[in-house]
Amino acid sequence: APSPAALPVAALVPAPDPLLTFSYTRARPDVIYEVQTTTDLSNPAGWSAAGVTQGLPDAAGLTTATIPAGPAPRFLRLSVTLAP
Repeated sequence: APSPAALPVAALVPAPDPLLTFSYTRARPDVIYEVQTTTDLSNPAGWSAAGVTQGLPDAAGLTTATIPAGPAPRFLRLSVTLAP
């Protein structure tokens, strides 16, 4: 089983410039990781990486993506696909 420390974590960084952060570990080099966002969970096609700063992994693969927090509810997910 994976370590709980290896699971993705979402957080809100407060003012002056509020940000939503999503931290995860890039565990495999043959996989493409992309944080996506939507404001409407009822629309499966509404997920997008637009406006998300994906971030760069550190030596251990820990990566933190950020997106400006706004007044509307926003949802985040990690899309994981096998590299071609």
